[in-house]
Amino acid sequence: MYPVVVGTGAPVRDVAVQQVHLSQTAFEDAPVSVQADVTAAGCAGELLVAQLLDDTGKMVADQTQHAPSGGNTVVFRFQVRPSRGGLNYYGCAWRPPTKRRVRWVSHRGKRR
Repeated sequence: MYPVVVGTGAPVRDVAVQQVHLSQTAFEDAPVSVQADVTAAGCAGELLVAQLLDDTGKMVADQTQHAPSGGNTVVFRFQVRPSRGGLNYYGCAWRPPTKRRVRWVSHRGKRR
């Protein structure tokens, strides 16, 4: 009988929402504050991108921060002015930063 080792020795990467705070107002033109407290395990030093989405899935705001080491909390704060009066719904989404395509010129002056 031989043991079968599954996976790698690297820690599992996990981004978790610990708490969400929201400020409400009775005035239609006042901004709404949304705060999301997030922990990121196995992502120390990496960039985290938080997006605030409206009820149609359209991105209203986004923020980028570095994940701290040791699973400490990252706080994302958004202040948005609702696009319409009445009851509005918002959601948060997390994603890794987009990788930009780098266009460079070689020493011969040809683009690659």
